[in-house]
Amino acid sequence: MTETWWQYVERVSAGATQVAIADATDVKTSTVWRWKAGRATPSPEVAIRLARAFGRPPAEALAASGAITHDEAGVTEVVVERSLSDLDDEDLIREVRRRMTRHRSHTEEHEHVPEEATKPERPPVVAAIVTCERGVLIGKRNDGKPPWTFIAGEVEPGESLVDAAIREVKEETGLRVVAAEREIARRVHPKTGRTMIYLACSPTGNTEVFVGDTEELAEVRWASLTEAEELLPGLFEPVHRYLVEQLASA
Repeated sequence: MTETWWQYVERVSAGATQVAIADATDVKTSTVWRWKAGRATPSPEVAIRLARAFGRPPAEALAASGAITHDEAGVTEVVVERSLSDLDDEDLIREVRRRMTRHRSHTEEHEHVPEEATKPERPPVVAAIVTCERGVLIGKRNDGKPPWTFIAGEVEPGESLVDAAIREVKEETGLRVVAAEREIARRVHPKTGRTMIYLACSPTGNTEVFVGDTEELAEVRWASLTEAEELLPGLFEPVHRYLVEQLASA
């Protein structure tokens, strides 16, 4: 049976405390607790830091975290000129991300039906990932597809991603926010085929919210990390990782 990430951590750390593991990997103790509870896995950088801290091969830790397969970790099949064990940390992370991107693209390609190439391109959808000490802002959809979602909407012609995120949050929840200029991530949504762009946002003042678009939303609320994981199952991994970083200690 394949080890879970936490079983691997326990084995290679030889019974180190959660505090010691957090210090060795430069993460919060609450993040280590989430590893133990099976609610989170590390980024490639953190997996490598753990391997270096406890004298293990980085590829082994990456396989335990699920970033690469165990076959790839054993160098039975690689698509690079050098084996994974020969790569330095920076090149190893770059190769892992390339494989993860390739895997996501392959999965998404087979999960949604592309539109005809003759149809006009639909504008991207920006999802505002709004966080504060109260949690992450989510909305309950009237159509139930999906039941709960982040505050999101199409980018209008001539509008920047930042402006679109700020506008959507204000229109749908009454909340004023600032949005980061860099994306958390983007993808082609596996079910809708729409380009989704995720932006980090923060309230600029009062955090009270209300339903501003009653046709689309039945409720808007702040959710803890645990609640978000329950209400929005299958969270896109980069977004989930961001929420863990922002809310694990909240």
